[in-house]
Amino acid sequence: MSSPRFLLSLPTPCLSLRCCFPTSQTSPARFDHPIGILADLQGPKLRIGKFKDGSINLEKEQRFVFDMQVDELGDEHRVSLPHPEIISTLREGDILLLDDGKLRLRVLTSPSSSSSSSPSDRVECEVLVGGRLSDRKGVNTPSIVLPISPLTPKDRTDLIAALDMNVDWVALSFVQRAEDMHELRGLVGSRASIMAKIEKPAAVKSLPDVVAASDACMVARGDLGVECAPEDVPIIQRRIIDECRRMGRPVVVATQMLESMIEHPVPTRAEASDVATAVFDGADAVMLSAESASGPSSFHLPPCSSPFSLFSPRDPLPSPTCPPCFLPPAILSYPITPPSLPDRHFHSPAPHLSCSPDPLPLVAGKYPVESVEMQQRVIDRVEESGEYFSMVNSRTAALVSSCCLVLTVTTSKVSRQTFPGIT
Repeated sequence: MSSPRFLLSLPTPCLSLRCCFPTSQTSPARFDHPIGILADLQGPKLRIGKFKDGSINLEKEQRFVFDMQVDELGDEHRVSLPHPEIISTLREGDILLLDDGKLRLRVLTSPSSSSSSSPSDRVECEVLVGGRLSDRKGVNTPSIVLPISPLTPKDRTDLIAALDMNVDWVALSFVQRAEDMHELRGLVGSRASIMAKIEKPAAVKSLPDVVAASDACMVARGDLGVECAPEDVPIIQRRIIDECRRMGRPVVVATQMLESMIEHPVPTRAEASDVATAVFDGADAVMLSAESASGPSSFHLPPCSSPFSLFSPRDPLPSPTCPPCFLPPAILSYPITPPSLPDRHFHSPAPHLSCSPDPLPLVAGKYPVESVEMQQRVIDRVEESGEYFSMVNSRTAALVSSCCLVLTVTTSKVSRQTFPGIT
């Protein structure tokens, strides 16, 4: 593996980051290749309130209300949604997804509806897809752009701690527009590179601007698959990869790459094909998540360890200005410090972050090392195949031909302007 990803959505993210830094610092010398550190900010988590009995069952075509009465427990007819930015933005016909998309509701009346007499603190919905709904489940809003900052107060605190530890990359979750990345860039400066996690339909709609504002992008297929139709995710993945290659930005494909290896020693054939397809499409890195960070085998984490997700890249990071066809078309050593930034040395973690002497109870997968090795074997096999080199040659030839055409057209225009008689 070439890079650990630290999830700052953990209950003690700074502790997890600090605990692993001694290992991360010595890894380049031990393994003879760069080891980059990616700090993954949690982003805004939108959740409903609690119910009197802990959960309810929503039936199809049932009416259900979300309101701002945070002190009242929910029932079969209503529940609190303590996010005024959602209630004030929703309009008639908008869609709400609950519990990772398992439940689906359509807005009937809201404060912002022009013909609505609804109170200013409630939204009435119709249940399209019902099911069990319990306390504090997540809310997704695929049809609207929320007027909120992607950086919560917790994210800002975590970001300060991560930058003090000299991480190489900072990933921003739930990016909606290029301005979100500009806000992160203003806080990070030149202390690290920034990565946009593409997991919202709004980010896909403004993809060129988001990619241009970032140093790299991640195809975060988890939440992207919640807010978009499953059949659209492969098309969106290919579009993101192509846009990143066009702009010379590294791109990571993530989520459920080898999901079955959480419990089994070998992946499914479809999962192996998924990894290979990402490489053939031109992804620069593929990332394991739950495969190397969770599973059914519980154990106690010693003070100087931490769960992390693994990339399986290898080659050096290209310059952001190099043509897409000359990017390492398979997997690069990612994330590492890009050439455009000054070299940095790892420093000791911030002194105010102390490591608890008590073991941290965590859940670990059965085959974390095997999943990384399997992913690397798939990547190696793709790179050795004749089909892979045919694809690279085809892309290179297409780009060279495109560059020659642009040069010819530009020269012709200049010639006609300079010498009007030339056709």
